[in-house]
Amino acid sequence: MIIKNAKLVNYDTLQDIRIEDGFIIDIENELHGEVMYDAKGKYVLPTIFDLDVRIKDNTINVKNLNTLSKEALRGGVRRLMLNPKTTPSISTEITQDFVFQTLKNTKIVNVRTIIDSVGEDGKLSNIAIMLKQGANAIYIDSDIDTNTALNVAKYASMYDVPLFVKAEDQSISGDGSIVEGEMASSLGLKGIDPLSESLEVGKFIEIAREYGIKVLFLSLASVRSFELIKKAKDEGVKVYAQMSLHHLLFCDQKCKGFNTKAKISPPFATSKDFEKLLNFFKDNQVDVLTLQNQPFVTTSKDVAFYDAAFGIESITYAYSLYYTKLVKSEICTLDKLLELISYNNSKIISNRKNNIEVGKKVDFIIFDQDSKVVVKNQNSIYADDELYGKIETLFYRDTRIEL
Repeated sequence: MIIKNAKLVNYDTLQDIRIEDGFIIDIENELHGEVMYDAKGKYVLPTIFDLDVRIKDNTINVKNLNTLSKEALRGGVRRLMLNPKTTPSISTEITQDFVFQTLKNTKIVNVRTIIDSVGEDGKLSNIAIMLKQGANAIYIDSDIDTNTALNVAKYASMYDVPLFVKAEDQSISGDGSIVEGEMASSLGLKGIDPLSESLEVGKFIEIAREYGIKVLFLSLASVRSFELIKKAKDEGVKVYAQMSLHHLLFCDQKCKGFNTKAKISPPFATSKDFEKLLNFFKDNQVDVLTLQNQPFVTTSKDVAFYDAAFGIESITYAYSLYYTKLVKSEICTLDKLLELISYNNSKIISNRKNNIEVGKKVDFIIFDQDSKVVVKNQNSIYADDELYGKIETLFYRDTRIEL
């Protein structure tokens, strides 16, 4: 079967794509055979793989898991890593198996698990068993005691899986809710010193160096963190910097007027540091992008800023947000975006690049770059924004889904 008139990144002319048994067999300017779909000049793009997705209210249950998979699919996110800081936490075989069993009939969306390395009882989780059960990475809060951190790193080395690090010294960040600076002072809120992040990044760079493991630092927002990671990469350490889309678009000024929709962890940088972070991004110092999706019920945001929940809900509009905010605004090229939301993510987890080429599995969307959508979710920081691009269809293996 053939998809006609597809617009592919890095091709000068429209291409036809031949599909057989769930694989791309041929890509040419003019193919002959049974036409399955006419893309009519729309983009054919790989699905998104987000490595840091949270479930609604951080609560694992059947409804929330099924809702997440449906919303992810609408946004073009076919694969995702579920952040394990949930209730109950993904630190036991029982909880992990519940996730797997709940979603076993969800044949399209692939929800993968990350092990919370320390359980709710404060003891080390059964990491080896959970990895054999199907987990793809290990999560750790960076300010855990150093001996435990080293033991967790040994597991990551032994099983050759990445270690996902939430870099935050909570003895510094404490009950802060916004970055330390003029905006925090003007609002009368306790600020968070960026050192709470960068100090921990430095520590885990040395752990990565010692054990030769992959370390992904989740959702960074400190200038110094990126400086440290750049130096470590130059020295051959396998460390990767993740950044959320939101931190590329907003600074702490977005919190003005106690805007709880802008309360996020880590907090938005000051306006001065925001420009530096944007330059790091343009200088290719960010390896992975995330939407850091963290949905909550409206009441969790409709309270005083100090009491409001951290997090931004955005996964339903994933592709449209990325395309509008980064590509249309010329912050980065579409080719670069695909590296940050799909290709690099795949390589960190499986050392495989999930791109659109002959011999690869069918796993892509038809994206109408000229259509527009409006964000209807009033609980989102992007509420009422008009976005470019709409997903028409998703193809995966032999399955076609109209969106």
